[in-house]
Amino acid sequence: MSTDVSARPAADGGPEAGAATAALEEARDAEAQRLVRLHSLRLLDTAAEPLFDGLARLASQLAGTPIALISLVDARRQWFKANIGLEGVSETPRTMAFCAHTIQSPELLEVPDAAADERFADNPLVIGAPGVRFYAGVPLSLEGGERIGSLCVIDREPRSLTSAQREQLAELAKVVVQAIGLHERAQLVQQAQAALAISEAKFRALSDELPVGVYHADAQGRGTYTNASWQATTGLTLEQSLGDGWATAIHADDRAKVFARWSETAQRGERFVLDYRMQRPDGSVRTVHSRAQPLRDDTGAITGFVGTAEDVTERLQAEERLRDSEAFLDRTGRLAGVGGWEVRLPEVAIHWSDQICRIHEVPLGHRPSLAEALGYYRDDGAKLIAAAVKRAMATGEGYELELPLRTARGRPIWGRTVGEVEFRDGK
Repeated sequence: MSTDVSARPAADGGPEAGAATAALEEARDAEAQRLVRLHSLRLLDTAAEPLFDGLARLASQLAGTPIALISLVDARRQWFKANIGLEGVSETPRTMAFCAHTIQSPELLEVPDAAADERFADNPLVIGAPGVRFYAGVPLSLEGGERIGSLCVIDREPRSLTSAQREQLAELAKVVVQAIGLHERAQLVQQAQAALAISEAKFRALSDELPVGVYHADAQGRGTYTNASWQATTGLTLEQSLGDGWATAIHADDRAKVFARWSETAQRGERFVLDYRMQRPDGSVRTVHSRAQPLRDDTGAITGFVGTAEDVTERLQAEERLRDSEAFLDRTGRLAGVGGWEVRLPEVAIHWSDQICRIHEVPLGHRPSLAEALGYYRDDGAKLIAAAVKRAMATGEGYELELPLRTARGRPIWGRTVGEVEFRDGK
């Protein structure tokens, strides 16, 4: 027996019927999503694999049962990816599947005696061959929450698991899910490799149009391809960049750190990310932001690397000029005793320059609330500036006021405040 998501609630009206209809629709959506995810794995009807067979055999040994299965529950059947003890059987109808009940919950389902359980007493698998009496199954839950099947153990005699056996089966089910993930990733790598082989010419033509350098290296880090942008950045030709030639473009002072990072990430099979300098044959220097991803075959072995090298020289120079400019403005503002402030609407986010913070005697980088900022004005200062801002927002004209303040340390001062309004799309 299994849950039939196509059944309809009694149409007797009222809140209960509405709730039942909503629950039914939710169950249908969840089942549809589950089936989509199951089929996306491309695991159904695949050949036996030693990894899955070994995990099922281990489950049989842990539980001390003659039968252990790794099942995948499809729309109308359950199919066995691994089968220990049910030789010659590859699937059963879903209506007979104990595992169809297992996937209804994230927890282990244990049936000590199926013949005495009203859910399974009349099940053909209990009445006839293989004569199921004991069943315990752990759902195979993917990262997205979809329960696609189960790791189950079966005996022909009534029995119960120990608490240790339940914990061990639950942990083993997690390993099965990891094995499914490995299978899925291997499938994706195979597809990617096939697509790459078919479209290599198109890839090279398109990559030469990209403004970012693209490169490919073999498993030993020897260059096998660079696009036009990479060549323009480094000043090397395609032929000069192949093999170990690409390394000659790295600035002599940066080679050690590049090689060390590359070796470290390659050994770990991780992504390479690093900023470093390139020196062209004419002596000019460019800074690149480089990223590389290892490519793997269906065994998980690294077959090469594909990466990008973005010339960030101008961006870094602009950022440095901006930092210098901001530092210069801060120094001149400090000498002149003048700071800058900004209030962004509609969130009312207030930004104070360092000099404004010094004037108010608060820590540099302090971000006050609107109430705090207005609270520094003494006497009628807060009312006067509020009225000035209101007029400025209405007319678009700026304002200039001299008002009494009290710093965070309680020191009374006078401040000259100047403000103007910025409009965007008329607001």
